Amino acid sequence: MGTKRAATTTTSATEVDVNLGLVIGELVAAPETRTLPSGTLAASFSLTVRALGVKTTSVPAVWYDPPKRVFKWEPGDRIVANGSIVRRFFQSAGGLGSATEVVVQHAELTRHQAKTTRVVARVQTVVNEI
Repeated sequence: MGTKRAATTTTSATEVDVNLGLVIGELVAAPETRTLPSGTLAASFSLTVRALGVKTTSVPAVWYDPPKRVFKWEPGDRIVANGSIVRRFFQSAGGLGSATEVVVQHAELTRHQAKTTRVVARVQTVVNEI
């Protein structure tokens, strides 16, 4: 007996799929960097998000080939970041593992108000086009 596959749907000219995340939170630890086999530099970090009436969460993020300013970020800095939400799979000593994280496209320290506004405006522009 074969397995059934879910029906595939396509979007019409008026429908748009969007994978967009906006996170504002406190940097847990200094970004960790690693060089991938491709030569790409990956900076990984987590943001603690505390919202009124909602459980505190830690949101993992990775920024590929980030600007140098990222390496000056310190634990406790408030960061605004936007990007896409991705689940990736990898092999580990315990077998197949997975992680869900924000793949950052833009991020800034929130104390830089004009830059923070631009990061949020990028997200709002996409949302307005839906």
